[in-house]
Amino acid sequence: MSEPVPHRIDRTELVWPGKYDEQGALLEPPRLNLPFQVLESFAGGAAGWRNRLIWGENLCVLASLAGELAGQVDLIYIDPPFLAGRDFTHSSGEGLRTQAYYDTWGGGRDAYLTMMWPRLLLARELLSERGSLYFHIGPNVNHYVRALLDEIFGAERGTEIIWKRTTAHSDSNAYGTVHDKILFYTRTARAIWNEQFLPHDRKYVDGKYTGRDPDGRRYMLDNITSPNPRPNMTYVWKGHAPPAMGWRYSQQKMAELDAQGRLWYPDSKAKRPRLKRYLDESRGVPLSSIWTDIRPINSQAKEDTAYDTQKPEALLERIIAASSEPGSLVLDFFCGAGTTLAVADRLGRRWIGCDLGRQAVQTSRKRMLESGARQFEILGLGSHERKYWQAATFGDCAPDTAYVGFILDLYGAQAQEGRHLHGRKGQALVRVAAIDSPVTNAQVEAALAEAAERGVQEVHILGWDWDLSVRHRADVRFLVIPREVMQSRAVERGDIRFFELAHVQLEVIASGTGVRLHLRDFVLPSVEPATGWKWSDYIDGWAVDWDFRSDPFTSRWQAYRTRHNRELKLETPAYTYAAPAVHEILVKVTDIFGNDTRHLVRWESK
Repeated sequence: MSEPVPHRIDRTELVWPGKYDEQGALLEPPRLNLPFQVLESFAGGAAGWRNRLIWGENLCVLASLAGELAGQVDLIYIDPPFLAGRDFTHSSGEGLRTQAYYDTWGGGRDAYLTMMWPRLLLARELLSERGSLYFHIGPNVNHYVRALLDEIFGAERGTEIIWKRTTAHSDSNAYGTVHDKILFYTRTARAIWNEQFLPHDRKYVDGKYTGRDPDGRRYMLDNITSPNPRPNMTYVWKGHAPPAMGWRYSQQKMAELDAQGRLWYPDSKAKRPRLKRYLDESRGVPLSSIWTDIRPINSQAKEDTAYDTQKPEALLERIIAASSEPGSLVLDFFCGAGTTLAVADRLGRRWIGCDLGRQAVQTSRKRMLESGARQFEILGLGSHERKYWQAATFGDCAPDTAYVGFILDLYGAQAQEGRHLHGRKGQALVRVAAIDSPVTNAQVEAALAEAAERGVQEVHILGWDWDLSVRHRADVRFLVIPREVMQSRAVERGDIRFFELAHVQLEVIASGTGVRLHLRDFVLPSVEPATGWKWSDYIDGWAVDWDFRSDPFTSRWQAYRTRHNRELKLETPAYTYAAPAVHEILVKVTDIFGNDTRHLVRWESK
């Protein structure tokens, strides 16, 4: 029996359960090329680059982007969960708080590191030769993440920034934690770097900039003697003898400075002239690695979206200005409230944002619209992501059967064999729709026919997507399978909720040669009406595609609530068509829980 070959350790690395498999092979990121599906477009048919807000699991998203954009991203900023041991929420502004993201980990630190490792490997692949990564992290896990980044990028490529995010406070039996860390790594030594500066403080200005021109312009005096011997700069200037080493400037340059009023002359020829350095021309103090001048977001600030752990725009302005250029591609794959995207758009950068949470995507969507951004699309991986999840979760052995059983269990139904039906819940029979296709009317009729054969009058159909022709009916409950079933933490915590498809009632109003839409009613069958709430209070926003032909949905008009403006328009302005025809108008209503309901109407323009 041969002796086992010991593993050779030839470098410093952080090791944890999950980094290597049972055979000792290093965990590698998946190699996927899943096609993106445009869920909503705000580009209006414009050619060229379109910014992207991607709703999906970021490991799948990064792996799919790597095939297209490897080596093309100039800046990545991420603010992932901090391993804080608690979960975070988002406020709808109506007293309702919904889940924003999870920061509790069943496997603790090991699970967190296993999650981050392949994502950081893919992040490095996406960075250009001039690219940088900023990883925003809390002090409790900073040292572990830094060890990962040292291994991936090289310790010589990294440093860290300390951001004082709050004022002093006391923690029990410890120093008060008032800062976050931002780990800063570059792909190569050629990374984009635009040095940033802070204004001089008042004490420094008052002590150094003591001179004033007649117009009040402040200046300080600087030496104009040469630091080294320069015989060719040894000349008499306006009666002032040259310094022993000579002047710093040539006679021609001295004449230019004098003509510009930039030379100060003493009251004696025995003394030397000096150079005026003006305060308004000073770039300030070079920014160091300790940032104390950026405050957290005030709850009354216009930029506040009520999204937990949202970072201030000033923080991202500094990072984006320092490590990117106009036209650079900026990526944030934990985009949350969309701060990175909003600032990147305002500074003339291209951007890609990604998040798994429906509230994050909806918050970012509204934020981009409110800021005036229009050349962007909302993307997803759709059924391709679900199929990948199915294979990864249930393996190759009867994955469809295992998937159906899993969904039935989450819904609280018992499995039963059938041709078109899969289970029973109470007095109703249940159908679980395929993971990769929408529910159609033909499937509904087949399920109802089988239920009638078995003497059952009520059917529940659970689906991911729905054909636009499917309509509500009394004998069927249509329930949406939430994408949270693909999140292990949501499943473990029991945070899975199946919402029924909402009922939308629209009035189509002829308006001259155009048409207007009035939203008359919106019903969420799964939600018990709250005391004092109107039906419209359950709507977060709605949008219209006036000339829907096929996917994608092109958002040509929108109304939505914001943190500071809770009013919602229920009627569109008139829309006029260029020529008489029958048009399909698609309306998308987003409720306060983040669910979308689509409603199709037809209109014949005259």
